[in-house]
Amino acid sequence: MIKPHVSNILIALAFIILLSPIVQATDSDGDGVDDQNDDFPLNSNEWTDTDGDGVGDNADSDDDGDGIPDSYDYFPLDSLEWADTDGDGVGDNTDTDDDNDGRVDEMDTFPLDSSEQGDYDGDGRGDNADIDDDGDGVYDWIDAFPYDNSEWVDTDGDGVGDNSDIDDDGDGVNDGIDAFPLNPFEAADYDGDGVGDNADTDDDNDGWGDGIDAFPLDLFDWIDYDGDGIGDNSDIDDDNDGINDGLDAFPLNPWETADFDGDGVGNSEDNDDDNDGVMDNFDAFPFNSSEYLDTDMDGLGDNSDVDDDNDGVNDGLDAFPLNPWETADFDGDGVGNSEDNDDDNDGVMDNFDAFPFNPNDSRLDSNDSTNSIITELLVTSVIILLLTCIILMFFITKDRNNT
Repeated sequence: MIKPHVSNILIALAFIILLSPIVQATDSDGDGVDDQNDDFPLNSNEWTDTDGDGVGDNADSDDDGDGIPDSYDYFPLDSLEWADTDGDGVGDNTDTDDDNDGRVDEMDTFPLDSSEQGDYDGDGRGDNADIDDDGDGVYDWIDAFPYDNSEWVDTDGDGVGDNSDIDDDGDGVNDGIDAFPLNPFEAADYDGDGVGDNADTDDDNDGWGDGIDAFPLDLFDWIDYDGDGIGDNSDIDDDNDGINDGLDAFPLNPWETADFDGDGVGNSEDNDDDNDGVMDNFDAFPFNSSEYLDTDMDGLGDNSDVDDDNDGVNDGLDAFPLNPWETADFDGDGVGNSEDNDDDNDGVMDNFDAFPFNPNDSRLDSNDSTNSIITELLVTSVIILLLTCIILMFFITKDRNNT
């Protein structure tokens, strides 16, 4: 048998069960939301209070109470989300790539800017918009290393910036000793005129073009006349003829060393070295302009010799100073006494003249006369005989030739 208090409970439960559909369907404020689901059952203007702040959502400017007004809240009923930067339907707090630029937010310096991802120099301007990404003062479009603030030029294009490269122009000469470290075609400037030796037509700046300069890198020398490897300015014997330049009248002519008469023609080529008017071949003293003859060949020129023909008679007393066989001409007829057959010119040959040096006396010496006549006859006879023989031989030879 059921106890009375239990029966009362069962009756109450049955009554509640029977009345529950009526209660559930009740909408006290007639807002279309049953009271059971209406946060404001007696306020027809409100029925939900998402953030539970006692202000209905219709009146609440921040339904989810996340601090973002509903008008700016992409997720007004979600207190954990309020923005959807990329509009992909996933709130930024949940989305791993808010701006949908392909780079996850934790790697994206600008997670809410789809046009930027990095800021290399940390200047607050994204690299895509920044004209100098590494902040080295060189614009990116002329910066060989836009993300390296220690480099901006790579002259030789070897991938190593000039600040680090020990040979910027890649010419094989280190920058420390390269006069033109940024010019691969030049490495030296011998004369320091600012023009590299390869382009400079006068490397040593001595006024002689390299093409004709025997020593293009020596300021003090440009010619090597004798080709001995020593420039003429330094060489003490430019023509290498064995005579030092200081003593050589022709220091650049190996075939000449002196010019005795100073006429500009070297002795070897000059036909009259002493310029006395007598060619050297005929000049007994080719290097003495005051002498050219040495009649007696005693080593003294005739102009200095007191006895030119060395016949023992001084020239002042010698009628024939250049004839060693004659010294006098008694009759002054130009024929010396030794050769003259009539020294006194009295018409009587000396052989028949008892006084050959006295034109006023020509008496004959009887003995001399007889001997002279005999001698003359013998000589005449011999001459006639010889002539006869010659004539006969001529005719005999002619006759034989005709035969």
